[in-house]
Amino acid sequence: MKQALLVLLAACIQIALQAQPSFDAADIHASPPGARPWSTFFPNRVEIQGMTIVDLIKLAYGADDDTVTGGPAWVDTDRFDIVAKPVRRSSEEALKLMIRGLLADRFQLILRTTEKPLPVWALVPGKRLLIKPAGEGEESICHPRSDQGQFVIVCQNVTISELAGRMRPWAPGHALNHPVVDMTGLKGGYDFTLRVGGEPPVSIFDAVEKQLGLKLEERKQPMPVLAIDHVNRTPSPNPPGVAEKLPAPPTEFEAASVRPSAPGTEPAWVTTPGGRLDIRGLPLIALIESAYGNIAEDKIKGAPKWADTDRFTIVAKMPPSTGGTAVQGMLKSLLADRFQLVAHYEDQPMPVYALVVAKKGAKLEAASGEERSACRITQGDQRTYACTNTSMAQFAERLRISRPVVDATGILGSYNFTLTWTPGDLAEGIQDPTGQLTLFEAIERQLGLRLESQKRPMPVLVIDHVAPLSADQ
Repeated sequence: MKQALLVLLAACIQIALQAQPSFDAADIHASPPGARPWSTFFPNRVEIQGMTIVDLIKLAYGADDDTVTGGPAWVDTDRFDIVAKPVRRSSEEALKLMIRGLLADRFQLILRTTEKPLPVWALVPGKRLLIKPAGEGEESICHPRSDQGQFVIVCQNVTISELAGRMRPWAPGHALNHPVVDMTGLKGGYDFTLRVGGEPPVSIFDAVEKQLGLKLEERKQPMPVLAIDHVNRTPSPNPPGVAEKLPAPPTEFEAASVRPSAPGTEPAWVTTPGGRLDIRGLPLIALIESAYGNIAEDKIKGAPKWADTDRFTIVAKMPPSTGGTAVQGMLKSLLADRFQLVAHYEDQPMPVYALVVAKKGAKLEAASGEERSACRITQGDQRTYACTNTSMAQFAERLRISRPVVDATGILGSYNFTLTWTPGDLAEGIQDPTGQLTLFEAIERQLGLRLESQKRPMPVLVIDHVAPLSADQ
């Protein structure tokens, strides 16, 4: 009965989608291993790389991790690349509607809107309101800027509800890990200035309380969520003619100038939909990192010293709406042409952390297999990393520390576990006199695992040949 209802609902969605804007052509395929999520929207082209189904739902519906629920375990792990072309030039909002239709059509995605109690940051009145009501006729706007290391936001005629909706990206260290909800009861627009970060750092919580006279309190609140009722793990095949409608991206810039940067040039990287790439003040090593897919600098071997000190400016022309993958390929060709760069990948011994079982044995709760495979981090004075239905290989891959982490536990299956530690600069083996745990200590004490420093073969980029820039090119 449930399957029949899902089929009927899918048919209704297909009828509804016929009235929505749609892509003229779309290529969907599994992402290569190690792909990182990003997306590029142009009026006549969309490029998406390394996104899970949950990522795609968040992108298309403007949701976040907490407001996408349900679905099988793989919706947080399997990654997909999408290149799509609309019938006509379209706005970003129209392109997001097309992605919704694409998910329903190719993955048979069915979503249901419901409510669920979720953690939120409630914006409530403090002891004394410090913001001023806006004057009549003022434009409603916020101007962000940097001032002596602080992030400063100057707003005029902004409602508290609008403030709550805008606040999360302003918090240093992603401290606002839940949606912000206005519970002040204040009406009308206000003028205010908010200063966060700097040295000593000002947290978003202190800034809101001491500069605005409001408070952020963590609560649970019924919130609208998108529940995944059905989704196929394998998308339907690309229809005939996709390759012809989505021609291969260009491999070389139409024109390019490469020259040494003037002393004191601030580093910058600017691309425009009109087809201009403007790079200023970057060393060759940074250009190589970008051209080869944002490879880490410590994984580039054999580069001369000047590649890290001499800085260059590149101005290049390319077809309008060129995506990020194509820019990487064209930059790689440019470096080969102007610097005679030749490089290859090979495995070399590199410092890693091996995730191993500690002496007293692992402390892990086996997962039922029904939960989504996901890890959620909570920011703040203490960090909490809560994982469900997660294998040790997935956990090792998700750990973001100074070196790659390799699973060497030999533990099979998936588990539920929670880590809590105090962030900071304490290295492995250093004891905090306050008794607070580092990440290394938390992994051993709370999970019965250990991060062990080792050297293992890892892929690196080896520079075979590179020559200084001969002249203004």
